[in-house]
Amino acid sequence: MNYLDNKRFKLNILSVDDEPDMELLISQIFRSEIKAEKYRFFFASNGMIALEKLKSHPEISLLLVDINMPVMDGLTLLKSVVAQNNPLLKVIIISAYGDMDNIRQAMNLGAYDFVTKPIDFSDLKLTIEKAETEIQFLMRKQRQSQRLKTLEADVQAGAIIQNSLLPELENIRKKFPFLEIADLYSPAKIVGGDFYDIFVLPDGKLGVIVADVSGKGIPAAAFMLICHTATKIFANSYASPSAILKEVNNYLVDHNSQSMFVTALLMIFDVENQKLVIANAGHNKPFVIKNQNVSEMNLPSNVVLGIIPDYDFEDVEMDFEANQTFFLYTDGLSDAVDQKGKLFGIENISSSLNSCKKLSVYQLVNSLKAEVDNFSSGLEPFDDITMVGLRFSK
Repeated sequence: MNYLDNKRFKLNILSVDDEPDMELLISQIFRSEIKAEKYRFFFASNGMIALEKLKSHPEISLLLVDINMPVMDGLTLLKSVVAQNNPLLKVIIISAYGDMDNIRQAMNLGAYDFVTKPIDFSDLKLTIEKAETEIQFLMRKQRQSQRLKTLEADVQAGAIIQNSLLPELENIRKKFPFLEIADLYSPAKIVGGDFYDIFVLPDGKLGVIVADVSGKGIPAAAFMLICHTATKIFANSYASPSAILKEVNNYLVDHNSQSMFVTALLMIFDVENQKLVIANAGHNKPFVIKNQNVSEMNLPSNVVLGIIPDYDFEDVEMDFEANQTFFLYTDGLSDAVDQKGKLFGIENISSSLNSCKKLSVYQLVNSLKAEVDNFSSGLEPFDDITMVGLRFSK
């Protein structure tokens, strides 16, 4: 375990002095601190030995260094220590008062502080305590920085995983050549809780799901991954959207230690017979553009996923026609706000769809995104935004 991780801080000090009685004197003066394991001392009789001690004991963070020593003097040692560019490593210089030129040079080289000989050990204790406070502060900052780097790496890994789950639309288009489809996913953070998928079921039908996990960031992304995986697994075993959502819901209830929930809309298209079955789990109702008329689909809301076990979701069956457009989204779109806190809302979505209803679904989805970006006037998004547009040309 790295010494920075120790919950109980112990200051490790290296005394570098060629006087033979210095070790005994320091051990006596600081006996209470040593016994209480507040300080731990190491000793070296010259700078060369001190450098070897630093290599073998990286936990040392404070040096008490005499200037005048054989083999390697204190100033040369100080230069070597400063060259390590370790902010956790402090050097207190000890020298005779009459040697002020060397003391001044030591401070210019980067010494933390100095005390003069004969040593006033009360003053030395205060100087060590001051250095200890600063070292502890720097250690806390270093731990925070290390944790932040680890978190950033985890977040980047999560984003890579999340992006890998996005559907491969080219494969869907090859299977359904008369399908126009466009998607847009814009997370509020690097990773988010929205997800969507477009997949071919074992019986050849087309499945489409759009979902939104409560919360933000990594916890939401982790729960999203569980929900996404469960959906794909149960979609291969159950035929109706309601049955699939029921199994996903029960699975999430059993794997929901953080009391999160998911809203979801699952659509299954029987393209050959132009039939559509939809089940909703507390999600935003999709829009449909039919005969140039824009309307919000009339669906029961049902409950969200992950809270109530064995809930029976309701299927809604309907026919669909060629050139009929379906627009699915998450509430990051409807809940986007402007500078005054006003919501973009359902009415703006309907109005925007009406103004671009003759466009391709790709243009439609991107026009909606441009509209909400203009509405928000550059404000940081509070929630993830997901949009999916579908249209069968025949």
